[in-house]
Amino acid sequence: MTCLKFSCYLGRMRRGDQVKIQMRSRLWQNTLIEAKVGSVLSTTAEVVPPSSVTEHNNDDNLVQIKLTANPRTTPKSGGGKVAAWIIIVSVLGGFLLFGLAGFALYRFGFFKRKRYDKDDVTEEEMTPMKAPSAEDNGK
Repeated sequence: MTCLKFSCYLGRMRRGDQVKIQMRSRLWQNTLIEAKVGSVLSTTAEVVPPSSVTEHNNDDNLVQIKLTANPRTTPKSGGGKVAAWIIIVSVLGGFLLFGLAGFALYRFGFFKRKRYDKDDVTEEEMTPMKAPSAEDNGK
């Protein structure tokens, strides 16, 4: 069982002043199941004045709240079925994105690259380069 204790300090008050302390929290179903607590949860709040304050009626300083919860026996699984329309829209969106990318590449000339044929090569390009000889290096 997990308990949380916190303190709330009030400023100077006069006789007859009233204070409303409000606490909000959320309790998740999976938390109840994992903690293996029963179906009744209990919350206790107590006001403890400093020792210098004398109080004639201490009956309203303690409040206990009981919460009845009926969680399912197993936590809800994370995976579930995906609707068919979501799959169809996703596939169509993927095709549209692929088509737009192809169109953009076409518009910017990506597919209009120069291609060389073997017949277009000149004799100068076919002639091998001379390797420098030892005689050429010395001169």
